[in-house]
Amino acid sequence: MREQDLNALAGILELSGVGWLLDEDRETRLRQLASEMTDLSAELNQRLAPTNVDALGEMLREPAALKALIQMFASPTSRTMRAMVYCVLRGMDIMAIDFSYRLKQTASLTVSLRNDITGGDMEFRSDLVWDAEILRHLGIMTMGKKPILHGFYAFAS
Repeated sequence: MREQDLNALAGILELSGVGWLLDEDRETRLRQLASEMTDLSAELNQRLAPTNVDALGEMLREPAALKALIQMFASPTSRTMRAMVYCVLRGMDIMAIDFSYRLKQTASLTVSLRNDITGGDMEFRSDLVWDAEILRHLGIMTMGKKPILHGFYAFAS
């Protein structure tokens, strides 16, 4: 990755409130994040084929629109759940969320989205307990001044 691109990546991290990620070993961390963003693109291209997604390119062009996704790189979130966040930010509706946890045994998170292009459902699954952090973000997130989980707040209309 070119130095110019790495500097742009550093800029969107700062703009998104996670610039602190670069406080130690800046160059190595930037390259690691760029690699994780390339992995995200691969996941999205597999799920959304024939659409070609360049996640890093989109984040550089639209950092405000993808701020929540950029912030996902501040935690050890799986690329599968990052792909789900991308799809939600790009307009897909959450149809269902299932989470199960058994002490010292298993964690299971499944998020089902309605693909706004095909109309079919897409499932994003994870068995990483770290991915459960996404539930908190989805519970408080709004788009267009409305909760992202429709009907989540009983008083919301």
